[in-house]
Amino acid sequence: MASSRQMHSDTAGVIRSSGRKENNRRNSRDEWPRKNRRLDPQGERAQRDSPAVRPIWAMTKKNLRAEGAAITKLIGTTPTPQVTTYDINLNVVPNTQHAVLAEYLTELNECSRPAVRDDTLRHEIRRLWETPMGQVSKASVLKPLAEGVASGSLTRRPDIQMVEDEAGLERALVDGFDLPIFIPAGSPLSDATVKRRELAKEVLTVEQFFSDVLQNDEKTMDIQDTGVDKGAPMARKVKVSEIKDRYYRPHTRSSPWNGLEIGDTTRGSRWPPVIERGNILNRLTYLPTDSVGRPTMGKGEYKRLDPWYLWTEKNSISRQHEDVAGLCTIILVVHGTKIWYLQPQRSRSDQRRWEKQSDKGPGGYTDGWVQLILQKNDILIMRSREVHAVFTPEDTLCVGGHFTLHISELIRGLLAQEEHPELTNDEIPKHVFDILSDYLTRVLDERPAFRYAVDATELNAVMLELMEYVGRKPVGGAAYLKRRGNFLTRARKEKWVDRLKAAVGGLA
Repeated sequence: MASSRQMHSDTAGVIRSSGRKENNRRNSRDEWPRKNRRLDPQGERAQRDSPAVRPIWAMTKKNLRAEGAAITKLIGTTPTPQVTTYDINLNVVPNTQHAVLAEYLTELNECSRPAVRDDTLRHEIRRLWETPMGQVSKASVLKPLAEGVASGSLTRRPDIQMVEDEAGLERALVDGFDLPIFIPAGSPLSDATVKRRELAKEVLTVEQFFSDVLQNDEKTMDIQDTGVDKGAPMARKVKVSEIKDRYYRPHTRSSPWNGLEIGDTTRGSRWPPVIERGNILNRLTYLPTDSVGRPTMGKGEYKRLDPWYLWTEKNSISRQHEDVAGLCTIILVVHGTKIWYLQPQRSRSDQRRWEKQSDKGPGGYTDGWVQLILQKNDILIMRSREVHAVFTPEDTLCVGGHFTLHISELIRGLLAQEEHPELTNDEIPKHVFDILSDYLTRVLDERPAFRYAVDATELNAVMLELMEYVGRKPVGGAAYLKRRGNFLTRARKEKWVDRLKAAVGGLA
């Protein structure tokens, strides 16, 4: 039998235990005093309904929300795209141009790697920010970042500049445009661009492309037929009805067709406003009435970005090239997928090799190639003379356009294409000299109200490039040399080089 002392002790223990349980239950029901005790300046227990504590707690929650919104703004809200892997083991017909291109693609993939975006670290922070943490240790949060920094995956020099909004695009262009710009689908800028196209009733589907742009089955368009014999020319004209038939009956294909630039004669494209404002290229485009093919430079209406479509069938391959006359390029994927191969870190030695190399194979470059997968509503903006190759793993429709923010780049690209026509897969625009003449006339106009304002740096670059251009030996066909000669004759008559020197001196 237990003594009274033992009973008293046991009873006291029960009482004390019950008291603790009761207190715990009360505190679990009413967490407010415990959380806000430190907020009471007198150190007393504050009750939930205390008028002294409630405003402070509300302010604290408001501050936390503001801090969370600030962090979200810094790291962005665009979701990380799900990258799909594509098989490049193509079934090709032997001894065709497609077989040759398939060998080229195999070599290209062997010397390329996935592109490093400049927002890699930000995406990792975003992933951690959006992951529910609960009661986790500091090490579990910092370890992924530490591993990324140690491996270099989060600190490696980027290949692509990722932009999500209009302000970011303007900063990227103003700061030098030193990397290709990628605008991912789902970002505010991509959504706004697609919305502008939707409101303008522009092409947003393949079916709409066939009904609005390729509406006349009897018209012709230019394509590259990779099914021709090895060494034979791939370019030829086909009827629009054949393009549609191959799309709806893909089993009839043997080798893919690659549709070249298809002029957009419908409504024109709506690109980000910062590009439309900055573009100084007024191209005169004209399309023959019996064709829906590549735009030719001729008399017609002014268009700001000269929009065009690219229609490419599954397994199409474009070898490495640079776009025409030093122009920048913007591409929006309307349907399908493109794999872009780029050399954003090209060194001077690699550039010399590219211009001098005769076979134009993908190997042997110091920095190699990077791969960027473009899917629906992704936008890519390439710099002047951006060397690239393209693989199309599925039927794909893109809309694109050329533009320039600096005429000096156009003159430099024009000279390079004259001396090395094999660098591009396009012809020099017919009226490029009219564009240059119009630009120089406006820049050097003595009437301030009519003068085109240009900063001193660009004016100096135009002067140097023009001096280089007029001093080089002319190269090209008879018709082109005639247009070039007329431009040089006018340049001497108008004394453009001397007037540019004086203008640069006046701005110094």
